[in-house]
Amino acid sequence: MDFACPNNRYINDEAICQAVTAMWSRVGVRAKLRTMPLATYFPMIQRYEASVYMLGWGVPTFDALYSLQSLARTVGTGADGNHNLGRYSHPRMDYLVDRIKGETDAPVRARMLTEALQLSNDTVSHIPLHSQVIPWAMKRNVDLVHRADNRLDIRMVKVN
Repeated sequence: MDFACPNNRYINDEAICQAVTAMWSRVGVRAKLRTMPLATYFPMIQRYEASVYMLGWGVPTFDALYSLQSLARTVGTGADGNHNLGRYSHPRMDYLVDRIKGETDAPVRARMLTEALQLSNDTVSHIPLHSQVIPWAMKRNVDLVHRADNRLDIRMVKVN
């Protein structure tokens, strides 16, 4: 299969893809790795010209719908499937995403999100590899907690 990766977008992107290709070969999956600069990479995957590809994803809303709507819903209008470049499609996922978008009852919405996330996992809508931490630098007299979501919480900053 064709495995496409950027070589100047994510931290160690090309090295990660080389490692994945090597691991796949150990279990009999033959992948031809293709790496390229971001300027040509994104247009290429948006034209669906790769069997498998690397895509980074962040969730600024802290809401699972953000990922499900963009990555796991069948391509539709607006944000529906706008980054579903693997063309994953499942009628139940589409139904759940559409319902979640308008659900205001928090417990009902949480149950639907849980079902949709489980469905995404069970049907392998995508394969998460790792969480990239954004490196920070600061003066020696500044101390703060580097949260896993890369957000700066001003309440956690101490200046000595």
